[in-house]
Amino acid sequence: MSKIIAVLGVSIITVFLSCSQNSKNKESSAFTSKDTQINENTNESSIILLDSINVVSLKENYGKGIIEIYNQSGDLWKSFELTDTFTSKDMIPFSLKADDRILVFRCIGRKDGFYAIIVDENKKTIKYIKDKIPYFNYETWQDHIIKVFSVDFDNKKNPIKKEPLSSSIIAPFDNEQFYHPVEIKGNWLKVKDDDEKSGWIKWVNAKGSLLITLYYEA
Repeated sequence: MSKIIAVLGVSIITVFLSCSQNSKNKESSAFTSKDTQINENTNESSIILLDSINVVSLKENYGKGIIEIYNQSGDLWKSFELTDTFTSKDMIPFSLKADDRILVFRCIGRKDGFYAIIVDENKKTIKYIKDKIPYFNYETWQDHIIKVFSVDFDNKKNPIKKEPLSSSIIAPFDNEQFYHPVEIKGNWLKVKDDDEKSGWIKWVNAKGSLLITLYYEA
């Protein structure tokens, strides 16, 4: 079976995580926020860093609805409906595929009933979206990753292990298989292939860099 490369797969990028976890696993030290660097560079020092919400993503059952994004001053920056023909030169979110209604922003903070999101991953532009919008999910990276269709990774640098330990033996890797996320323990993600063979890979490193590519569809 040939592996289909999904259009929406995003390249391995540096993701600054604001997530606190109490774990006995010594390799869970990646859960320290690096978002303060982004805030300083963009004069967003008033943002309160979150302990839990790291991703704002459009729900699968989104039919139609106006999506409004705001400036720090509170005035409207962009208003749109995500349709098949939607395009935007000034918005490069974490993931966007209009015809499949996929829209994902990294969330870096909250402020007065709004979440601060990265709307341009190249420029690290920060804008705001209201909380409690019914057709958006507000979730942790852990919850978000588990829901995607599959993940990709560099098996040479990040090999599959039998157990979620660096000292564990390496499991076989098949480049022709999809690897579906199953569960997360600390910095480790359990994956299984189409033949139900499972193992563990690192999904984030100690510097907060995402080590996997997310695929939202087959």
